[in-house]
Amino acid sequence: MFLENSQNFQSFETLRVPDANLVLRHPRDLYAHDRLFISAFEGSPEFILSEFVDIESRLFTFGMKREADLDVNMFTACAGALAHASTISYVDPERARIVFEAYCEVLPFRISSYQRHLWTTLDNLRFISRDPSRRKSSVPIDLNPDIYAKPLPANVSPSEVMLPEFEPIVWTQRAHFLHPPGE
Repeated sequence: MFLENSQNFQSFETLRVPDANLVLRHPRDLYAHDRLFISAFEGSPEFILSEFVDIESRLFTFGMKREADLDVNMFTACAGALAHASTISYVDPERARIVFEAYCEVLPFRISSYQRHLWTTLDNLRFISRDPSRRKSSVPIDLNPDIYAKPLPANVSPSEVMLPEFEPIVWTQRAHFLHPPGE
């Protein structure tokens, strides 16, 4: 096949492949059909045309993004896409769970201690599904917690969630995780 020998190209810059909207793009601008990317970019043209999925692995040489190489910039694009999608329409909580799982389980191994400041760049991206219940601890029967709570969207940012032990203090301003870390 033409991708097996990169000498067929004058440079890596000459290769173009069709995205999901049939627009020719460089592979470095596209994402592999990996679980995280499918969840984050569902319905968007960020992938190679489905008829060409079988050549994806050959496009990694040309810079196609894959989950195995996840870094903060790729994750920011994923979280941003999911956050944007949730402002337009309903986003299945399973999609948000998969993105949040990468945030909890993969990203910590990709950010070194001297790059800790990068975590703050994610603080305001709303990619975490929240539990619709604002108060888990006992509430008097005649009290509607929603009256006192700050309105929050279905997906919230890392700075808008709380750990259960802090609920008595911050329940009016923060949300519970729909899927707590490690679940």
